[in-house]
Amino acid sequence: MCMATAVRQVTVEEFRALPETAQHFELRHGEIVPLTFPKLTHIFVQHKLFHLMLPLAETGAFVGLEFPFRPQEEYQLWRADVAYLSSAQLSSCRSDEDFRGVPEIVVEVLSPSNSANDMFEREAICLENGGLEFWVIDPKRRSVRVSTRNGVTKVFREGQDVPFCGGMIPVASIF
Repeated sequence: MCMATAVRQVTVEEFRALPETAQHFELRHGEIVPLTFPKLTHIFVQHKLFHLMLPLAETGAFVGLEFPFRPQEEYQLWRADVAYLSSAQLSSCRSDEDFRGVPEIVVEVLSPSNSANDMFEREAICLENGGLEFWVIDPKRRSVRVSTRNGVTKVFREGQDVPFCGGMIPVASIF
């Protein structure tokens, strides 16, 4: 006879109480998941996009790298490769705690450690919990996939521009 063992979920508070080595982990559905160190291409794409978004962002908004957020209250603490919070969203934050909810725009840069399932789940949870847009940047295909809360998804390739805050980001400049 096989007995199932119940796995206890870890809360965000318990996760935050772990030693500093927890910086290289995320909390997903109460499970501590190790994060791999990104390769240079990943880091370069993150930083290029950050620098392209910054001058287009509205006054008082925030563009951040490796931004921690809690898409669902108790058992989730994730990091966005790049995040955008409008000034209105930023004004509702308390700086002494985790960001609760989802940044208006969450950007993930694909890497070998990402599965399609993980990205689809991440996108769904972000868009269902306050995110307005979810971007997936694919360095191999040199493309940006933008999904919106209203169910529209569009893929932008080199020679095209991604709309952002009333401006445009040329896809080619991200790579």
